[in-house]
Amino acid sequence: MSEHRYKLKAMSDSGRRFEIIRTVALPRAEVWELLANNDRFNQVVELPEVIFSPPAPTGSLLVRAARSRLKKLLTMRWQEHPFQWVKEAGYSVLRVYEEGPLKRVFVGIQLADDVPGSTKLTVFAEMLPANALVAALLPLVAKGMLEKTAKYCEDAVMLRRSGKARALPINPRLTPVDEACLAPLIEALSRAPVSHPLILRLREYLHEADDSDVAGLRPKRLARLWDAAEEEVLRLCLHATKVGLLNLSWHEMCPNCRVSKSDVSSLSQLSREVHCDLCGVNYEVNFDRYVELRFAVHSNVRAASAAIYCIGSPFRTPHILAQLSIEAGGMAHLPIPNAGEELRLRVLRFNHVLALDNAASPEGAIYRDEGWAGERLGAPPGATLGIHNRSGHDIVLALEKVRWDDDAVTAAEVTSLREFREMFSSEVLAPGQSVGIESLALFFSDLCDSTQLYENVGDAPAYGRVRRHFAWMSDIIGTHRGTIVKTIGDAVMAVFQSPEDALRAAIEVQTRIDEFNATLPPDEGICVRIGLHHGPAIVINSNDRLDYFGRTVNLAARIENAGSSGDILFSDEVGNRPAVLEILRSANLSLRTQKARLKGIESEQFLTCARVRKVNATASRLPIVDAP
Repeated sequence: MSEHRYKLKAMSDSGRRFEIIRTVALPRAEVWELLANNDRFNQVVELPEVIFSPPAPTGSLLVRAARSRLKKLLTMRWQEHPFQWVKEAGYSVLRVYEEGPLKRVFVGIQLADDVPGSTKLTVFAEMLPANALVAALLPLVAKGMLEKTAKYCEDAVMLRRSGKARALPINPRLTPVDEACLAPLIEALSRAPVSHPLILRLREYLHEADDSDVAGLRPKRLARLWDAAEEEVLRLCLHATKVGLLNLSWHEMCPNCRVSKSDVSSLSQLSREVHCDLCGVNYEVNFDRYVELRFAVHSNVRAASAAIYCIGSPFRTPHILAQLSIEAGGMAHLPIPNAGEELRLRVLRFNHVLALDNAASPEGAIYRDEGWAGERLGAPPGATLGIHNRSGHDIVLALEKVRWDDDAVTAAEVTSLREFREMFSSEVLAPGQSVGIESLALFFSDLCDSTQLYENVGDAPAYGRVRRHFAWMSDIIGTHRGTIVKTIGDAVMAVFQSPEDALRAAIEVQTRIDEFNATLPPDEGICVRIGLHHGPAIVINSNDRLDYFGRTVNLAARIENAGSSGDILFSDEVGNRPAVLEILRSANLSLRTQKARLKGIESEQFLTCARVRKVNATASRLPIVDAP
């Protein structure tokens, strides 16, 4: 790193500016990741934990009251203004104090490219002291804080050079682990059907990770940290919860700011409607986005908690690429990054949204009291937009990704896993509660000509064949990340997170049906038909289990009933997806399209029928008979 230098300059109100400039041997993206995590960063520079109050119910700038105790002796109270930032370029925040040694603090960082692979980092702090004694001490205090910031970056460079660039956090806050409690739980977990190396990684992580990390485990982030498969890490966390090593919690996420507003330990405790004090909105929860599963180390193993050092920083809302405050009648210049995905502008608190068109010529944007002038705005990557605030109040503007965070394990995803339902069968909604789900893949199957099977072999043997067929299908469905919700007579109802998984399972069932029949006595084989559909549904508690209802479910059942033995019949909602088309192109299938009038469904449906081409396969031992 280059030599640092400090700059002090007098301000009109007798405040002082302190600044450190260094060259950090890391790319800008990595320096940003280090310093934009203000919870971790503030902890490293030894700032105290903070207690924040909700923003006032009125007003536009989302100012929060906050308090902390410096060195556990001196109480500090202040009004914290919203963070402002442009991703990988810099951030700043203003604190106006009501109690403590300071009157005002304005701090932030600026990043710029330096030599290839390095970043020019500027860290600054503008401070207005409350009295002459504090003014005399300011240079010493500021120097210490800025030196700690530089040391934090130096440590990160050393970690990278040692091959541990993605290692555990620098200077973690470590509540000790009770090894006597941990050891038998790890032994119990080692008997579960999960990866032994991942168990060892989890044990190491529970010993060495920061308190906030082990108190808020997100499986997909762990998978990225460990270079492991997301599904395997999720399975590890589920089994670790089952043996008592971890606890699970369900977080109700705001659809606007995408921050957890509350968390509960059971699905039965979910609220139907949640209020976000930050955005000033009430919203109904759904399983796709607004309910996320997280884990925490059990308090008997390690009494860790997620301390709050900062509540409004870029790290807490990674989907927001830039956030700026604009005064009433003022203007801001907003650079548009090459994000590679759909972006939008949103005014916080009022939630007025303006879609961005990255293919159109750049335009200026005008915001008024009633909202944006227009519905879309030309904003190609690399352009700098002029944003005019012509409303009668100050606003906070966010440039954000439309797509939701891929790190979340949603309730929709996990409740469609067979292992979750088997291990946590008590995890259901409260009686009478219902929750929407925007995107669900339905799989219905039924035995063809099962009446003949019962006539040929008798009730008990036939029922045994049916039960074996349920278990066989359950294994295939589970392999493709689905789960059987229920069986109805000889039929199966299963759910999947994606239509692609449902189709892969259906193809495997029809491909391997002869293999299953080869395990049965002659003339006692089975044949099935399968129907697939995709769309929204309602999740409910039915006889103490999660079940699904709605038009999508009804339509999926009718589609299956329209098929014949050996068919995989699916709707356009499934068949028109690009990933599904790729599966159909690569599989050994014959395809045909057809129109169908389905019982109880008013409109005519366009369906695709897929059948597996079997080469040198033994014919099913029951004759193929079209279902009525």
